[in-house]
Amino acid sequence: GIPPFKNFTSKCDQDLLYFNIPKGYRENTIEGTPEDYKELYEKCWNSIPEKRPNEDNSTYEYSTPIETEINIKNISAEEQTNELNQLLDTHDDLIIP
Repeated sequence: GIPPFKNFTSKCDQDLLYFNIPKGYRENTIEGTPEDYKELYEKCWNSIPEKRPNEDNSTYEYSTPIETEINIKNISAEEQTNELNQLLDTHDDLIIP
């Protein structure tokens, strides 16, 4: 990912951010950002805390898009053990206590 305000590196830039973010200044969306993520972080910017998503509803509401974007690898414990054993066989110089 790209850190927020990555081009604001000078002391002057940081001072501008310090005074303008509370007034509503925000970055433009980075090209290629999934729409669901954009909607989530824009909701998090709401100046009224009660209108911001909380941990419970944001995790539930956005769990499906996040999982599909990241392409999570779901494998069984047996498959994990097999992969670990293959790695250990390949790298026999590793010592695991």
